[in-house]
Amino acid sequence: MMPLKDGFALCDTLKQDERTSHIPIVLLTARATFDDRLADLRYGADAYLVKPFERKELLVVLANLLKTRQAMQRYYTQLALGTEISVPAAESQGCPLENQFLKKLREGIETQLDNSALSVEDICQMMSMSRTTLHLKLTALTGKPISTYLRLLRLHKSQVLLADSGQTIAEVAYGVGFSDPKYFSRAFREEFGQSPTEFRNSAKSER
Repeated sequence: MMPLKDGFALCDTLKQDERTSHIPIVLLTARATFDDRLADLRYGADAYLVKPFERKELLVVLANLLKTRQAMQRYYTQLALGTEISVPAAESQGCPLENQFLKKLREGIETQLDNSALSVEDICQMMSMSRTTLHLKLTALTGKPISTYLRLLRLHKSQVLLADSGQTIAEVAYGVGFSDPKYFSRAFREEFGQSPTEFRNSAKSER
């Protein structure tokens, strides 16, 4: 047995901590009763293997976990960007703790979105996380590092302003934290395949 705390207690500690809750956990244990398996589910383990186990069995479990996490990245990315959720129902729930983390991150950044000097360090301080921890967690959930995510959030919010406000392209650029409207237009085209003006005209024609 592990010293100080058993695997169930360790799993519970990791799953309740915002810094580590996203990490998949496989419990390898000699406890095989129904009550043990039930405890495994309650403590949030992602998989449960009873000793002795075959190496092939473990590899299949790990592969399935990775496949599930990759499928969930689409949902978490949409949640992080505040865009419409368009994933199958089975993938549109997510973990409450991860949902809360991503909403906290997005809403915190949105309050300062017009600040072109907003840095990764500022975001880490806002989230009370080290740069490494935030990078690992956000990349695990969305597949995107924090710098890429910040740029994407700015661009997606600019779409809302372009469609629903009478602001000029330059005003929209400044409003989402781009200090150079020309660079904003170039970044917008690279991400969405059309210029801000083209997007605005298209949005108007669809009303």
